[in-house]
Amino acid sequence: MSTPEAADNEETLMTQESSKPSRYEPHEVDAIVRRWFDSYSEKDFETHNALIHPDAVVVYPEMAFVHPDLSAGKAFLEKTLEHDEKNFLDLRMTITNLSVVGDTAFVEGYFSGNQLGGTIVGEAAGSDINLRFLDRIDIEDGMVKLVHAYYDTALLYQIQLGLQGPTRESPIAPWMAAMAAGQKPEV
Repeated sequence: MSTPEAADNEETLMTQESSKPSRYEPHEVDAIVRRWFDSYSEKDFETHNALIHPDAVVVYPEMAFVHPDLSAGKAFLEKTLEHDEKNFLDLRMTITNLSVVGDTAFVEGYFSGNQLGGTIVGEAAGSDINLRFLDRIDIEDGMVKLVHAYYDTALLYQIQLGLQGPTRESPIAPWMAAMAAGQKPEV
């Protein structure tokens, strides 16, 4: 049985407010984040890279194989995107749900594509990618300041693409190192 106090408490829990003052209206954060994802899918990296804050921090699940607290900055993100463009030719990121709290967006969506190129094409046994993700993105100065990405690396690398995945003993798989260096891996 619900009391008036409980009803008031439930309403408060449903209202999401940031603990710090927001610099943006929710629709502004939404627009920046959608432009970020759309420019990636359209391979418009000039627009995409212009949205990366100079002090950006990015955390990908693969980084945990090297160290649980590992993160990277703007230069890493730009270089990763260049490699994505060359290796995952038609990779798209589709948003299915976007919620904004203060200057932070929580984005649910999925990666999709089926055309590989570059250094990864000879290593992959498969090419169909259909992978869900959840990202936390903080906006500062009208740009993306933090990307904390969550997705299942095993599903993507080992199952969908048939690649050797990172392990505790070998946190950087040979194909990852080759992709980073822009060269074909030794077989």
